[in-house]
This record gives sequence, C-alpha cells and structure tokens, in this order.
Amino acid sequence: MGRGCPRMTDAERHAIYEHLLAASTQGRVPPAAMAEVTTTYKRDHQTIDRLWKRGQTSQLKGRGPAIVASRIRGGIQGAKKRERSEIEAAIRAVPHEARQA
Repeated sequence: MGRGCPRMTDAERHAIYEHLLAASTQGRVPPAAMAEVTTTYKRDHQTIDRLWKRGQTSQLKGRGPAIVASRIRGGIQGAKKRERSEIEAAIRAVPHEARQA
C-alpha cells in the first residue's frame, strides 16, 4: 500500500513547528490551532502531533533548538548499473542452450 502524501521536506517541517510554537501556550497547542495547521499544510493530525512531540522532546533533552528534521535520508536506491539495451545484448551474446533461467 502506498503513502497518502509525499514526504515532508525539512523546510516544511520547520515551518509547521514554528506555526505550532507561535500558537502554543505553556507547551500545549490548542485543538483549534492544530486543526488550522492540518488544513493549511494538508497533513493528518497525527503527523502534525508527532512532529510537535518530537520537537518538544528534543528541546527537553537540552539540545538547543528543536530538532524536527527528517531522519530519512536519500540515496537508498543505487545508480543504475546497466541500461536495458546492454542487458539484452548480453543475453543475446550467450547461445540459447547455454543460458540458465
């Protein structure tokens, strides 16, 4: 099953956190402010809530500014090793009787 929305960029995460921080009082975000952020950024309320909790937790640990950047990094898929035409040429170079399935 695919994802509902594309992943958030770090800039979008910081903007959402700043929006929530401006609306918060004593470390709590009012439900109306949370609803406003979810509709503004078109994200699920659980996603926004996780982002808020993550930022608050990182500040409580005394790490300075809140860390809300994504932990997912790119480069998961390696570069293509061969083009399709190269693969077909390599297959044709081997006699049919010598091929293995």
